[in-house]
Amino acid sequence: MCKKCFNYKQWLNQNEKMKYIWIKECILFDSQISEAKKKCKGKYFKENLTVNKKMNIVKMIDWEEAENYPLCNDQNNFYDFWNCVKKFLINKSIKFDGSWHQNWEYGVPLIEYDGKFFAFAISMRRWGQLMADAFEPNCKEPYVYLKWAFSVVDNEKYPKRDKDPSL
Repeated sequence: MCKKCFNYKQWLNQNEKMKYIWIKECILFDSQISEAKKKCKGKYFKENLTVNKKMNIVKMIDWEEAENYPLCNDQNNFYDFWNCVKKFLINKSIKFDGSWHQNWEYGVPLIEYDGKFFAFAISMRRWGQLMADAFEPNCKEPYVYLKWAFSVVDNEKYPKRDKDPSL
């Protein structure tokens, strides 16, 4: 139920083994989702129901332009934004490192969601984790994100400057 409720927040965090993990908490009960479900039992579900709205990447922008938009990682449904970008990268076979994400002209995905635009500007290490999730999903190495944060494992492919983001 909580997946369709606005009363949660989620973020990417590193655990004690330096591996990135998703943390999800209920805002209403200020507790982990498993505890909140016991307290909520669906009582607040209908009033906080969200509709599955489509997210899509409309273009790639630079880091400075991203400052003009709300950031995806400040939203309660950051994981949904993450999956949208991951799917886009896989479908287009786009591969670039965290440095390119932050420092070059077309490194930040701009996502349209619910009639608003959000910039997917994240740290180099988080970008590395995103690339590892997309292109090495079965790798169990704790520092796999580092390979992608500062370099590309194989065959870099950048979005084209003069074309629309659908490439």
